[in-house]
Amino acid sequence: MDRRYFLLGTSTLVFSQLLACCAKNTQATQKVKLRKDSSQAQLIDRFRHKLNSFPNENIHYPANAEVIDVIKDYGAHGNGVTDDTAAIQSAISAAVGTKRIVYFPKGTYLVSNTMLAKDPKGIWRSRLILQGQSRHKTIIKLKDNCPGFTDSKNPKDVLQTGSDNPIAQDGPQAGGGNQAFNNSVLNLTIDVGIGNAGARGLAYLANNQGMVENVIIKSSDPKKLGDTGLTMNRFGPGPCLIKNVIIVGFNYGIYAIGMEYGLTFENIALEGQRVAGVYNNGQVMAIRKLTSYNEGTVPAIKLDGAGFLVLLEADLIASVNTENSVAIDSAGDSSEFFLRNVKAYGYQVLGRTKRRNETANKSLKEYSSLPTKQLFPSHKETLNLQVKETPNYYNDNFSDWAFVGVPTGKNDTSNIQKALNSGKPIIYFKSGGTYFITTELVIPATVKKIVGMEATIIIPSNNTNFRDKSKPKAMWEVVEGNDLLVMEAIDCSIFNNDPGLAGADFMRNKSARSIAIKRVPSGYAAYKNEKPASGVRLGELFVEDYSGTIRINVPQKVWARQFNPENFEDGDKAKVTNNGGDLWILGFKTEGAGSAIETNNGGRTEVMGAEIYPSGYVPPPGKACFIVNNSSASFSAASSGVNQYPVIVRQTRGGVTKNLNHNDLPSRGGPSIAMPLYLG
Repeated sequence: MDRRYFLLGTSTLVFSQLLACCAKNTQATQKVKLRKDSSQAQLIDRFRHKLNSFPNENIHYPANAEVIDVIKDYGAHGNGVTDDTAAIQSAISAAVGTKRIVYFPKGTYLVSNTMLAKDPKGIWRSRLILQGQSRHKTIIKLKDNCPGFTDSKNPKDVLQTGSDNPIAQDGPQAGGGNQAFNNSVLNLTIDVGIGNAGARGLAYLANNQGMVENVIIKSSDPKKLGDTGLTMNRFGPGPCLIKNVIIVGFNYGIYAIGMEYGLTFENIALEGQRVAGVYNNGQVMAIRKLTSYNEGTVPAIKLDGAGFLVLLEADLIASVNTENSVAIDSAGDSSEFFLRNVKAYGYQVLGRTKRRNETANKSLKEYSSLPTKQLFPSHKETLNLQVKETPNYYNDNFSDWAFVGVPTGKNDTSNIQKALNSGKPIIYFKSGGTYFITTELVIPATVKKIVGMEATIIIPSNNTNFRDKSKPKAMWEVVEGNDLLVMEAIDCSIFNNDPGLAGADFMRNKSARSIAIKRVPSGYAAYKNEKPASGVRLGELFVEDYSGTIRINVPQKVWARQFNPENFEDGDKAKVTNNGGDLWILGFKTEGAGSAIETNNGGRTEVMGAEIYPSGYVPPPGKACFIVNNSSASFSAASSGVNQYPVIVRQTRGGVTKNLNHNDLPSRGGPSIAMPLYLG
């Protein structure tokens, strides 16, 4: 199938279907018996078949989108013979900091050195977007037995993303930092070749909003030699989303360290690691739908230090039943985990925790490595809210796409609105372009997808329409229609601490349309729903890799994956509010003033894997992170940083208010705390 631009729903659905046959069991067990209709060999064969059965996208762009094509614009060959390192590096250097998409047509791009996210002056930059045409047929391949990559004691990366503020602890040449905004690697394969025992496929760093999606990282070596497939070993990885990723071979499939800033994974397949499938020392990791297959005693996941794990719907397979084998080895003095619907094959022990010297040795649907916290008598398990996959809209016919035009550098409002009103189902922007608007943009029912091409929309602070906080207006207004609306890859950041933007929201919706928002930062501004017209029921909301906030003002169902609100405290006093809705979150990181989430009026909120990080904000005495008023909630969270909320959960029921205080929870190092499960 010929599909143009970014894929969202189908990849997720097909991947989920591929993994479904190994994800039906809902029990965490110590010694797991195979179903009568499945032998272990059959499970392994089925797993290997899945690795070769992922969807094969074919992504193109309209010419006037002006993406950077590594072949047409920089002379790469992609023939698997010519060394393309210099051409790719030139394309990357031209693109970093601009958010222009670097596009790799189908081909095998032979490389012989590390490709770095540095500009032409050699300065580390963020905002690097690498997009392949086809996950299976766009291959960045390291030369076999490549000098510099063969020494297992001196690992070397094939590809590195970076930060605008390299942190000294990593050394100025390492590129680590916490301003690695918008870095994404999409729809391609990285192959470290043969004989490269020290090779690391992707050294990934992204902050606030960034994604690795539809990517294969593999070793072609017969012995699966290589150091790490996906490494996040520099300062400050996350928050970011890793989705639909296969990693084959290496010592470690995924390797992550550091206490900040939280990592979210969904639909991950790992095979043939030599030391551990996943290694986590310190990070808050939220993982849904992990399938892992390894030989003998190699653990699927190893937690070290203060590593914190939430694992949902996973199948962990060992090749043979081996004595003392552990699927999830929590070896750190302060490492903790929560499991739901996780099944192990071949391992004698599903999970082991060092702090309590305990193993997950009972047939349970859920397991927490620390005792569950509750303030009131409540349900005995998580809310286990229904989880829906993020949908998408597809239309490959460019004649159905309306271009908003090139940025004018002045006021682009009328040009964008004209495209929206064109009757075309898809509108798109110039790759990396910067557009200015002065009034709201109204999305008519005819528009089904907004393809941002990593463009940026700015409301000038000297505008006159978005100043009045008592009469807020949104950048995007959705008022009518019933069909799905998808918005992806567009920067809508609004910092409404600026007086000129005090009344600016990101999006307001009172329609029956379901909305999917992906790879979108909105700064401190919010998506807000409103009461729809009589007889109209609000559609559902899906967000992925979203840095902004959400106000569920009237009941609505919301699913969020990698959700990072950082707004200043305002009249709502919480970064996220849920008034009567269903809010499910996989991977949540919060920063700055105010409470994190407030749930009211019978709302249900489930947060699976939260990084609580006040940063420079010093919560006053009595300030609560999570507030639950006559509502229901499940939280799995850990904190980091010097500043901490005095109250982690404040819950009110029937006029009685109780607090779960910071001091009621165990440390994961210094003032940071771990709370694998709260039920209320």
